[in-house]
Amino acid sequence: KMYDDDWFGSAVTVVEMDGEIDMDNMEAQLKMIEENMEGLNAKSKGELTEAMLKLKSSPGSQNGTGLLQTVIAMKVREIYEKLSAWR
Repeated sequence: KMYDDDWFGSAVTVVEMDGEIDMDNMEAQLKMIEENMEGLNAKSKGELTEAMLKLKSSPGSQNGTGLLQTVIAMKVREIYEKLSAWR
């Protein structure tokens, strides 16, 4: 589910994941999710999907936990690269 909301005075789009990813259709579902995300700053198209597929058998990959961890990892990398370039 995806909807627009207000977060402390800023307009945001909320993505909720209710349930689990269909592991037999994981790639297609992840591509759809990734295509609807903005500001991910992926190094390549499909990077989020590829990262999730590599960890398909890891705990959390079937639900929002693994997806959130992967998005956070990409955002931490983005911040690290900005800070290290600033020095």
